[in-house]
Amino acid sequence: MKRTLIILSVLVVVVVFFIKISNLFSQDIDYQKLAQLWDVFLQDPSETNISSLYELLPLKERIDVPDNQKELLEKIIGNLNVLEASLYEGNEKFVKFIFGLYCFKDEKIVSSVNRLLCNLLAFKPEIFLKELKNKRDMVPNLEALLGAYKFIAAETGNSEEVEKNLRLKALEGIEDKDLKDLKKECVKILKKL
Repeated sequence: MKRTLIILSVLVVVVVFFIKISNLFSQDIDYQKLAQLWDVFLQDPSETNISSLYELLPLKERIDVPDNQKELLEKIIGNLNVLEASLYEGNEKFVKFIFGLYCFKDEKIVSSVNRLLCNLLAFKPEIFLKELKNKRDMVPNLEALLGAYKFIAAETGNSEEVEKNLRLKALEGIEDKDLKDLKKECVKILKKL
């Protein structure tokens, strides 16, 4: 009897574990819930609300966006500026969410995410590299990410070169051995741009 209870308990734990793991690899997104949570987030851009949004995203696989959900993505893209301050402060939950948006195989969202993340490298290079390492398989084009430019005014004449040099300088300061290979890869790409 006692042995049967132990076996049943272990089976329940294993089943729950596999259900949770399968959710991590699921391609299904509840777009209605995503829309609702995005509206809630816009009213209160808190860590709790960004975490709720992040939990809806597939974490291991990029997905096509159904035609009937393009409007929702346009709404998200149009309001990404709400995330910028927390992102550039290095808030991990916001950084994870922005990297998580790479799950969508949509050029507009990828381009918007690239423009947001490109400067995170200059402001918070270690946080950038750590999350890039976690999501490397989800980033469709590292060269496009590293070569995205956003802030420096065009009137300087060499704004892209200035931004590139800021990113290279930021990478020089990274000493974390776990990030060494990714740092080298990023430096190599930036020097080619």
